[in-house]
Amino acid sequence: MILRIGGSALGKVEFRMTDARTIDVKLSGLLDLLAGHYDAAEFARLRGSTAADAYVSFDQLRALGLNVRYDPAYDELAISG
Repeated sequence: MILRIGGSALGKVEFRMTDARTIDVKLSGLLDLLAGHYDAAEFARLRGSTAADAYVSFDQLRALGLNVRYDPAYDELAISG
């Protein structure tokens, strides 16, 4: 699924639908698309962690300060704020 920040499409991120019909995003793909927002050492630490291969919910991402939503009109994920 395409990930968009503001007006820019950054690329595709892997996702899965849960039994509760919510979307979870694979953290490693999200990190890869946001790599430019981290210094090299911090990105390497985050990307090398075992948690990087986990899927995270929108609620978990929001708890980290990312305002993420699903846009059904375009079938995209959007991060704002």
